[in-house]
Amino acid sequence: MRIFIFLLVMCIAVQANSQDIHSSTSDSSTTSEDRKWYVPSHANIQFAGGIGMFSAGVGYLYGKTNHFQSDFYFGYVPESKAGKHMYIYTLKQTFYFLEYNYKTFQLYPLSLGLTVNMSNITSPNTDTYPIVPYNFMFTAFMGGKVDKKMAAGPFSRVGFFYEIGTNQVEVEALIRNPATIKFSEIFNLGLGLNFRFK
Repeated sequence: MRIFIFLLVMCIAVQANSQDIHSSTSDSSTTSEDRKWYVPSHANIQFAGGIGMFSAGVGYLYGKTNHFQSDFYFGYVPESKAGKHMYIYTLKQTFYFLEYNYKTFQLYPLSLGLTVNMSNITSPNTDTYPIVPYNFMFTAFMGGKVDKKMAAGPFSRVGFFYEIGTNQVEVEALIRNPATIKFSEIFNLGLGLNFRFK
């Protein structure tokens, strides 16, 4: 958990430094056009969802309406859950289809996305899961998000999101063992918080 707190603090520090650079030539509001290209637009923390029991990362919003989102995550699964300490590095691409505004809230009821991740653990050689290593996994997911605009503090918005998805390992396991694995068992639920910088 300490590493996730550290990553979030570092993101806030980088964003604060970027705001200081602009403070001499602009007001306190910072737009996506003002932000340096290398400065993340937001930070995330996530529980489960196929990218680690706990994960944290940073990302970028782009597109005409900021409906495209790219993120990099570092995830961790404790030894008690994975048999050994498991580290997962994930690239995630998300697209938000719809947007509804109500006062200081923004609702995104539908999102679709893909992730590719690499871990330090390979597939067990069992009859249930594929024999080939799955250091690399590809996940497709759908979900949604709700944002709350913030009047003060280091964040312009704080959001809650959820994702439901599956990966190629789970799908292949279902194909190989339809009698023992239920369709509902191949899906993973992920819950997270998104902190958008000013």
